[in-house]
Amino acid sequence: MKTRPFIIIFLLIFLVLLTSCVEHKNLNPNEIAIVNGDAITREDVEKKLATFQLEKNLYEYNGFQNNIYRNLELLHLRRDLIDDIIHLLKEKKLEDAKNFISSLKNYEDLEALKYFLLKEIDHYEQILNKQDNVITAFEETLKDLLILQEAKANALIPTESELQNSYTAYLLSIQEKIDTNIYYKCFHAFCESKEKELFHLDTEEAYKAYELQKIKKELIMQKLKNEIGSYHLDSYITNQLSKSTIILNKKYNQYTSLRK
Repeated sequence: MKTRPFIIIFLLIFLVLLTSCVEHKNLNPNEIAIVNGDAITREDVEKKLATFQLEKNLYEYNGFQNNIYRNLELLHLRRDLIDDIIHLLKEKKLEDAKNFISSLKNYEDLEALKYFLLKEIDHYEQILNKQDNVITAFEETLKDLLILQEAKANALIPTESELQNSYTAYLLSIQEKIDTNIYYKCFHAFCESKEKELFHLDTEEAYKAYELQKIKKELIMQKLKNEIGSYHLDSYITNQLSKSTIILNKKYNQYTSLRK
């Protein structure tokens, strides 16, 4: 993964967010925490940060056009005004963009559309707030680990046959979209290039392994939702977190750089 300096505040995370059993011990320098016997490493957190960056790249490539630009056009704004709003967003001046949209007059019949645009900008702001946010990356990595542990405990890990069948279906679906939609073809090429860049997938075998891992995660999530219920998953994971035994590396129990 790309080397980057960052600061992590594990003591604050666990005091505020967790009610579980937390200990501090000397661990392998690469290990940030041991959760119910499984390690969370620096590489795990850096991969999550790369995932956040990919989400931002894809939204700026696709979300601006589909979710913001087209809906601004539905407001029948002049093209120069639309470009001004998009420019504000790309410059990360989100409050200015929201204030501009909120101030639009004579659009009473399109209030729902204005509301949707404001919510979409809020969504983009959430994506931006995750960039280089180590605490959020750790929290999501922790959640991923707990989901995987629950899947193992409940025999919900997909079999090799399930995984390969899903991978084949995925490839067929992607190819069909590429063959019938030139815009999707460009988007998929952009996505693939960004994935290979951010996750250093230098060979076709590495990229296939990456895609299989994504599909495996999706299958696990679907099985767990079917088992627990989609609306109960977050509260269930939170409850499991409260029961977890967590060992923190003493190295990270205060403001501590992970890169020295």
